[in-house]
Amino acid sequence: MSRILYFLPLWLFPFFTGCSGELPQSGAAPTPADSTLLTAGFAVLETNCLSCHSANPKPTGAVAPSLAELKVAYAALGPDVFVSHMTRFLQHPAPERSAMPEAIQRYGLMPKMLLSEAQMAAVVHYLQHQPVETPQWYATEYPAAKARLAQAGSGGQSPLERGANLAMATKSALGKNLLQAINSQGVEHALAFCNTRAYPLTDSMSQALGARIRRVSDRPRNPLNRADELQANYMRQAALLISQGQEAKPLLQTINGRQIGYYPITTNDMCLKCHGRPNADITPAALARIKTLYPHDEATGYAANQLRGIFVVEME
Repeated sequence: MSRILYFLPLWLFPFFTGCSGELPQSGAAPTPADSTLLTAGFAVLETNCLSCHSANPKPTGAVAPSLAELKVAYAALGPDVFVSHMTRFLQHPAPERSAMPEAIQRYGLMPKMLLSEAQMAAVVHYLQHQPVETPQWYATEYPAAKARLAQAGSGGQSPLERGANLAMATKSALGKNLLQAINSQGVEHALAFCNTRAYPLTDSMSQALGARIRRVSDRPRNPLNRADELQANYMRQAALLISQGQEAKPLLQTINGRQIGYYPITTNDMCLKCHGRPNADITPAALARIKTLYPHDEATGYAANQLRGIFVVEME
């Protein structure tokens, strides 16, 4: 989840980074833990968040706040608003919606993740009720929960949900590596990473996850990523919904015996460093690097919260 927290902005591109004004404090008791929600919440956490938000309370080379830092910051608000404020941020990540002003300054703002309302409720419930801020949780419960999840497998997920999890896992892996490139040597170095490493990393995730996973766009940076007619038609409809302030839902199709899911990728402020307005959001140095690496680039001129492309996930 994460600065492409998008972290996850994968973007688990970042999962809960942000910045905030004053948020209310409270002393009310939390709702009781629900075992079904805890199981579902850990599955969301493992698939979508932990590639950026470390389960280790004392991580090294962090690209986003650890789970421990998230828990401490949101728990300080009080149990009766823990759920509402964390859910509110996940629904629409924005500086004024976050309880962690120092995190956005350090890591940047995560993008909106491809999580359903049920998934958001489950992961927030898990974080509220599990002591993820403690070394004991990391040493004992975390590996045990991972083992239970691996044994359970996909466990009744619909094809659309499975595709979303595969897209999010890929987004998180790409986002984590992109953030490390930005943090180590800047945006120009990150462009070189995208040019040489994004394709191999996406392919390796496809092999590891047992599905064909691609990113496509109607305005690609690399011509190999151009959307076909069906994908471009979905993008037009999704872009229209987003421009009207509505949510673009993923789509599942069955083509030649394979299930193919389309999952929107929207821009945030971090994306604009490479995909925004030339010589405004994009620095002259970064723009020159883009022109060198991608002579046929079409992927600039975006604003925040616009449809940049889609994940295409093909499953048996």
